[in-house]
Formats: sequence, C-alpha cells, structure tokens
Amino acid sequence: MKLYERDYAELARKCADCANAGISSVSVDKKDETLILTVDVTVEGYMEDDYYNGTGAFIPTNSDCRIIDIELCTPDDKCKMPDVDRTRIEKETEEILLTI
Repeated sequence: MKLYERDYAELARKCADCANAGISSVSVDKKDETLILTVDVTVEGYMEDDYYNGTGAFIPTNSDCRIIDIELCTPDDKCKMPDVDRTRIEKETEEILLTI
C-alpha cells in the first residue's frame, strides 16, 4: 500500500480526533487493503477563564502522538509490513492539536 499526501493528512486528522481517549485505533482504506494504526494521543493545556479576558476556551500547550502498532489487512490475510512514515503522522497530529 502506497500512501499519498491526502492519506497522511487523513490519518493525522483521525489521530487528532483520538486525543486523550486512551489507546485507540484509526484506519484508512485503499482499494481492498486497510491500514490500521494503534495510537496513544494526548494533549495538555489549560482553560482560559480569567475574569476580564476569559473565553472559557481550552488552550493547548503540549501534545504527543505515539504510534504503537501498524497493521495492514488484505483480503487474502497475507501480512505485509507497510511502508509508513510514522514520524510524519506523529508530527502532523501534534501540529493539528496545537493549532486547535
């Protein structure tokens, strides 16, 4: 399975949606193959709630995305190690979380 720009963006967005949910799985389907990532995504920050300027918004200060496992499912159940740039997905996810 070859991943393109839009596939990496979709995986990063799905990983960001799993923030502070514990260990989660995200996947992307291409033709008859499914790439499944097991991730642990955390985001830390604070609530902006001072009396004069407080909006009640969550301000992220630190984020971390860790890919625990990568699995590629095919119809014939042959296990292949997919060529996936883990670092790219982790960095893009962290950037998404810090710009929320």
